[in-house]
Amino acid sequence: MPSEMNIPQHLYQWFQEFDELIIPDLGRFEADYQNASLQPSIHKILPPNKEIYFDAAVKSNDTKFAFYVANKENSTLENAQAHIQHFVKTLKAELGIRKEYQAGVFGKFIYTPQGQIDFQQNEETIYAGSSFGLPELYNLKPTQGQTESKGNTSPDYLVPEANEENIEEESRQETQNNQEMEEYPEDEIIVEEEYIESSSRKWVTAAVVVLLVVIVGAIISLLAGLDPINTLMGIKQNNANSSETSLLEDDPLERDEILDANRSLGDEDNKTEKPKDTQNDNLGVGEVQDPEIDYPVDKGFVNGFTYNPNPPANLQNHMITKPNAQSKYYVILGSFGNKSNAYSYLNNLLAKGISSAKIIAPGDKNNTYRIVYQEYASLQEAVQQGKEFCKQNKLIYFVLKY
Repeated sequence: MPSEMNIPQHLYQWFQEFDELIIPDLGRFEADYQNASLQPSIHKILPPNKEIYFDAAVKSNDTKFAFYVANKENSTLENAQAHIQHFVKTLKAELGIRKEYQAGVFGKFIYTPQGQIDFQQNEETIYAGSSFGLPELYNLKPTQGQTESKGNTSPDYLVPEANEENIEEESRQETQNNQEMEEYPEDEIIVEEEYIESSSRKWVTAAVVVLLVVIVGAIISLLAGLDPINTLMGIKQNNANSSETSLLEDDPLERDEILDANRSLGDEDNKTEKPKDTQNDNLGVGEVQDPEIDYPVDKGFVNGFTYNPNPPANLQNHMITKPNAQSKYYVILGSFGNKSNAYSYLNNLLAKGISSAKIIAPGDKNNTYRIVYQEYASLQEAVQQGKEFCKQNKLIYFVLKY
């Protein structure tokens, strides 16, 4: 249906005369009177007006507006209702596409984040009868003549045309405005503006000083060979060369990184049972053999270790990255999730003259670095030689086929 009636314009005219309206299938509008307001900080007076509230939950069938439109358009009630229904359908369609609908001078409708229809009044529109056409007034300051006069201090252009119904309300509003203006003389307004400007300058100065301190601190840290981020955040850096630093961040004899981490390689490894007869090779590639530990263990072997997380100079000779073509059996002394800990353990074994020590890098089923004491061709030999070495040094070990 072509929209021959300007429904938004009729809405605007309705609230010039009335304070409440229900549009079927849309919602309820209600106007609330707002007095003229004074904004002394910017020397501005806002004229009296109506503030319109919208409630989309009320959608009862009300024909008052349809009668009003029909009377204004000199048309039938049915025709007016049809145009109002067309306006509501168009509004909802536009909201579904663009999330907002501009209803001319009346205001605009929007979709809220909660999916509800809401209304925003046009702030430039004046609904308060006798104040129609009164503009927002700027640069208003009380004069000497106004403050001394006992009569009406408002200039002629501030006085709207009054009638018998609202003359008492306008008189009260005028008296209130004059009292507010007397409470904010010009010198107090100037002092307030100067205080705000001074506070802003102090904040800017403080921000610049903090930024300069951060920059100077970062430069000093770089010159000292430190990490500027860690230095500013108060994080202490590790000294890798300190002889008093413990070998491991996670002590292998007090954590599960030696045996339990290697038992959790996957479902297949978890199901591996400890062979009763080490003469028979029942291990698959990547599976482990837990020999019987029938001797006491302690940390005496590692107490003399120092923390040295640097990769060995000949790391390629001590790193195993993939299984051998023909599987071998490795005596494993430790298993670490931290590569630096693994390097440190390896460096200390090499320092003790154990040149056969190596590292097995993480693979498909393993996410830890395994420390190798020695490799052997048979399971029996690995179990026997591993036990001999570990019993002597009171260490835990296991055998890995790889």
